[in-house]
Amino acid sequence: VTHSGQNVTDSDPSHFVLVEDAAIDIEKATNGFDADAAPGPRLNVGDTVSWTYVVTNIGDVMLSSISVSDDQGVAVSCPKATLAVGESMTCTASGTVVVGPYQNLGTVTANSACTANVSDSDPSHYHAVPTGACCDSDDGSCFDDVIESACTGAGLTWTEGVLCDDLDPPCLPPTGACCISDGTCVDAQTSDECDSLGGTYQSDGTDCSSVSCPVECGDCDGKITFLRLRYIGTVADAEVVVDQKRDGDGVFSGIVQPGETFSFSGQDSKGTLSTEITIFVNGFENARFHTSCSEPIGPGVTAGDFEVVFSESRNGGPICPGD
Repeated sequence: VTHSGQNVTDSDPSHFVLVEDAAIDIEKATNGFDADAAPGPRLNVGDTVSWTYVVTNIGDVMLSSISVSDDQGVAVSCPKATLAVGESMTCTASGTVVVGPYQNLGTVTANSACTANVSDSDPSHYHAVPTGACCDSDDGSCFDDVIESACTGAGLTWTEGVLCDDLDPPCLPPTGACCISDGTCVDAQTSDECDSLGGTYQSDGTDCSSVSCPVECGDCDGKITFLRLRYIGTVADAEVVVDQKRDGDGVFSGIVQPGETFSFSGQDSKGTLSTEITIFVNGFENARFHTSCSEPIGPGVTAGDFEVVFSESRNGGPICPGD
C-alpha cells in the first residue's frame, strides 16, 4: 500500500505437519489353509508342509527393509524387501510334518521414511498323528499311511512309520498244515490254498510234523486208478520206467532219487491201469505190482526197490494200508 509516497507492509505465518500412516499386514497359510485357529489341517507325519506369508503394504507410504521371520526357526524366503503403497508379495517356507498339534507365528517388520518400524504377526496351525502300515492278516492285504485308531479300530495290525513293502515280517495270511485225502501232508499252506488242493486245513501255525493226517480208506475194488510209489533203492539219478502189462504201454518215465516219490494214473477208458505193472531201473526189471486188486497193493506194500505210499481203486477209493 502506498500513502503519501510511503510503502507499508504486513506478514502472517502459517504451518502444517505431514502425518505418515505407515502400516503392514501379513497373512500366513499352512498348505493353503488360513489356519489361524487350532487344530488346522490334518497332515501326515513325515510329509512336507508348506507355508505362505502374504505381505501387503496397507499404509500410505513406501516401505523398505521388509523382513519376515517365523518363531519356530523356519527359514522364510521373500522375493524382495520393499513394497509400494497397496503392493503385496508372497514369501514361502517349508518343513517336515511332526507329531502332535503344531503352531508357528509369522511376523513381518518394515521401515518407512519417517517411521522406524512397523510390524504385524499371524499364527498358523496343523495337527498330525503318526501313520503306518495296516495289515489284515486274514487275507494278507495291507494299506499304507493309515493312522493307528483307524487300523486297530477295524481289528487289524498297525505298525508305525513303515510302508507295507517294508514290513518285517511281511503282511501275509496265516499258514498251516494241509492234510490231503491220501494221508499226505503239505506244509505252509493258507486255508484257501489247502482248499484248492482238496485238503483239510489243520489250523494256523501247524506243521506236518505236529499233525496226523487220517486217510478214509477201503478195500481195493475194480482195479487201480492211481499209484504213488517211493523209491527205496540207493542208486542216485535212477532212470525209472513203469510199463503196463497190456501192450507194454508206459505210464511213467523219469529220473528219481533215493527216497523220492512219484505217481501215475490209469489211462484206459475207465481210468484204470492194466492188471500188472513192471518197473525198470536203468533199463533192468526191478519190480512188479499186481494192479487188478487180486493181491495187496495198499500203502506199505513193497516190491523190489519200491514201496506203495498211496493207492486208489476205481470202486473202492483210497486203499487202506496193507490191503
